[in-house]
Amino acid sequence: MQADQYLRIRVILGLSSFLFLAGCSSNGSDLVQATGTLTVDGKPAAGASVIYFPNPATDATAVAAGATDQDGKYSLKSDQKPGIAPGAYKVSVIWRDPAKQDASVMSMGDIKDPPDLLKGRYADPNRSKLIAEVNESTTELPPLKLSTK
Repeated sequence: MQADQYLRIRVILGLSSFLFLAGCSSNGSDLVQATGTLTVDGKPAAGASVIYFPNPATDATAVAAGATDQDGKYSLKSDQKPGIAPGAYKVSVIWRDPAKQDASVMSMGDIKDPPDLLKGRYADPNRSKLIAEVNESTTELPPLKLSTK
């Protein structure tokens, strides 16, 4: 009977631990609703992709991304949920040529993206030198002021 009680206690403790850990997983409620602006050579960059990568790199689901509107404003989504988790980030920006956005270029059977108007200068988060710090009270991300020169 003693061994039976011991097994029951272990099962109950194991299930309790599992339920506790499952309850601690992120459901998006710890995301911060923050917006930012992007300008290139002093003008809003409509249609650019802005991507925030955790720094140091942790888990891919912590990546947040958004696209700029006509005024260069953007809001971020993380894993399809609005917002960004607090932390340090490296930032990547790609601005595809809107004039060539509709005309996909075919080459050897592959569809090629329109050229990046920033010439890839900010595409690699490890080379872009763009960084941001997000905390629980952040509502406005630091403006991204980029140059084509």
